[in-house]
Amino acid sequence: MEEYLQNVKKWRSQMNDAEDLAAKISLDEQNQIKAVNAMEKELELAKSEEERLKEVMEKSIKEKDQTRSQILHNLSRIESLKSDCVILCQDWINTNNSCIEAEKLDEGHAKYNDYNDLIAKSKSAKVKLDEITENKSKLEVEIDKMQQSIDQLQSQLDGFPPELKAMDIKHMEEEQKALLSDKAGETEYLQTLGRQIEQLKVLCDGP
Repeated sequence: MEEYLQNVKKWRSQMNDAEDLAAKISLDEQNQIKAVNAMEKELELAKSEEERLKEVMEKSIKEKDQTRSQILHNLSRIESLKSDCVILCQDWINTNNSCIEAEKLDEGHAKYNDYNDLIAKSKSAKVKLDEITENKSKLEVEIDKMQQSIDQLQSQLDGFPPELKAMDIKHMEEEQKALLSDKAGETEYLQTLGRQIEQLKVLCDGP
């Protein structure tokens, strides 16, 4: 009988130890789950911010396309006006006196005014392009910071058990790489615009 009681006491002690161990394991799992949930929220915020930056970048690219189109249009009109001015000047030289019709003089003045107006608009377009370029640089810095945050979160998540990680981090990294891959195209585009602006500056300094 005494041996039976000893066995029962030993069995109860083992049961208590098992219950304590199970409670400790459950508490550790809950803490890990809370940590993973907090990490998921941070990653969602990072993803939302990345989407916002992507939208801003797309808007910036659209504005640069519009500015480029405006500059090309202005360059075309400037060339046309310069050609018209040359023709009018040649007419004036050929007449060599005050026989130029009043209508041609008025036309020459109007074209000259249009030319000056286009020069002013082109200079304004260049200022706008410079602002867009500066904003692009700021966006690139923010994107780099975002990548560092994602890498840091990824490093922290690697310490958790695989069954607790149910997040699609690879998708966020692919979006980040796609956004950064636009830099090469942006650089080539800005170089082309730069050459057009220089050509426009030469035309502006010519008259």
